[in-house]
Amino acid sequence: MDAPATTPPTSDLAKPWNSATTLCIARHIDELARGRTLDILDVGCGDGVAIELLAGAGHRLYGYDLAYRKDEAERRLKGFFGADYDSRIRFVTSGTTIPFADESFDVLFANQVFEHVMHLDALLKECARVLRPGGALIALFPFATYPLEGHVKIPFAHWIPPGALRRCCMYPFYALRLRPVAPARTAREAAAHWDEWLAKATFYRFRNEVEGLARAYFERFEVRPQTYIQARIDLQRRRGGLLRRLEALGLSLTKGRLQSFLMTYGFMAVLVIQNPKRAQAEPPAGSA
Repeated sequence: MDAPATTPPTSDLAKPWNSATTLCIARHIDELARGRTLDILDVGCGDGVAIELLAGAGHRLYGYDLAYRKDEAERRLKGFFGADYDSRIRFVTSGTTIPFADESFDVLFANQVFEHVMHLDALLKECARVLRPGGALIALFPFATYPLEGHVKIPFAHWIPPGALRRCCMYPFYALRLRPVAPARTAREAAAHWDEWLAKATFYRFRNEVEGLARAYFERFEVRPQTYIQARIDLQRRRGGLLRRLEALGLSLTKGRLQSFLMTYGFMAVLVIQNPKRAQAEPPAGSA
């Protein structure tokens, strides 16, 4: 890890940030870097927009995702990294494998990824493996307590067991055109499609489960909602418009424990998980 004192801040507000989540991650990176140049991995990099936005601060950026996202990432990042692209951006067929060597990174971040991971235990173990001693994982994603399912935008859809009951509850939203329906589908077919998609692609968890898994592989677990809240306030003020400024004002005036609780359990959890544990070597056979 290099330690130049001239590393510029990652979270420059003048950048065209795509979301408060990305700005929140950038601010956590600045806090962890303390002026150092870091090796940073985007866990589930998608089309690479976060990597592109985080560039310019001098950090060495890497990413990986499932193989079906390869074309999206190439369109944005192939020219950005040039000859280094294949060493910086990699693709896997398993959601529980990180395709980099042990202790390769100082920071990992996962932006709205963990709710799509079936085997979170295995992925957290991999995160600990590729982090250096003292490294950190920044993760933003909704807990199971989030009342509005964020993909189909139907309240409580992820609280209902998959199958006939959930399809029945989702059907009115499509029949009444409260949610969009593809031209080739009926409302009943849309409900069936999204019920199946949620069953295959989402795995919501409560905080105690996530924290228990994280503490098996890391020494420190923190919930940090205020960083996201401040990022949202700053972006809404910068973007302008009456409604956005009112939202920023409302968030500013209601800061406190209740707001943090509602943000974490009703909208977005912001986790900073630090200090990966190293497995203790087993004593030689026959030793006392």
